[in-house]
Amino acid sequence: LKAYTTEDGSIVTFRPDLNAERMMDSARRLEMPPFPKERFLEAVDQVVKANAAWVPPFGSGATLYLRPYMFATGPVIGVKPSQEYQALTLRAEPNL
Repeated sequence: LKAYTTEDGSIVTFRPDLNAERMMDSARRLEMPPFPKERFLEAVDQVVKANAAWVPPFGSGATLYLRPYMFATGPVIGVKPSQEYQALTLRAEPNL
């Protein structure tokens, strides 16, 4: 999921709604509870705002890459779904 600066100086993200749906589909396939789309979009907005200084300027060809992921936090390692999950973590990194 990429955030970039437009010519007018606005910071936008590329298809966050489709990334939210992909995240929900992946969670279902892994028998994890799907993270709600609206909360995903809110989290993306918050992470982009918090990292606005790292979004490359318009014309640089670079973006800020956001990596959404979920992981199990339950105490069991095995072949069964966990009962606990870290809901959502987004890591931002410059993509130069």
